[in-house]
Amino acid sequence: MCCLTAYRGQADLWGFELFTVDLSPLNVVFPNTYTITFLDSCIVAGAIILGFNIYSARRNVLTKVTDPNLKRDADRGLVPFFLYYASALILVLLHKQILNVYTTQLVFTIGATLAFMVGRIILAHLTKQSFPYKNFPAYILVSEIVSIEILTKIYHFDYDSIVCLVVYVGLGLTLALYGTFVFEIIYDITDYLDIWALSIKHPKVSRKAE
Repeated sequence: MCCLTAYRGQADLWGFELFTVDLSPLNVVFPNTYTITFLDSCIVAGAIILGFNIYSARRNVLTKVTDPNLKRDADRGLVPFFLYYASALILVLLHKQILNVYTTQLVFTIGATLAFMVGRIILAHLTKQSFPYKNFPAYILVSEIVSIEILTKIYHFDYDSIVCLVVYVGLGLTLALYGTFVFEIIYDITDYLDIWALSIKHPKVSRKAE
């Protein structure tokens, strides 16, 4: 899609009109017609796919688990993702400039954070650790919201400069933390397998009883 956007142009591709819906029989306050664009169809398709994946994953867990406590834990594992999506939605609603001007940076920040969270879940499952409910990159968007509000409304810094600064600092922190995850993967898995690939493992010497 990125290649198509570069080739056709953002407005030509994502703003391409598919069909028009007649809303006049509904007697709504909004305009009587609404034009469905290619972007609208992608958003709807993405929402359907996301809902189906969540439902399928939850159903698979509930069919395998019989303990009610474990079933509640399975549902609770979705909370960090919903909270992160909520923080992203609040950020773009409060500061639409981030969505319109810094779209690429925002996409990379969200993508790297979600990859980090999913990777930690897989790693915890493989090494039999507890479920990672807390992930530091997930708090970056919340810190961006708070930072913009404090720096612009209390200290009265220039809004455009602060938004640019906050977006790039958040992106840098996210990518840096994602980079450390590579080390975490190697260390946790090798330590779990008792290999010690990133450190020198000295043989255990047992003292003979005198």
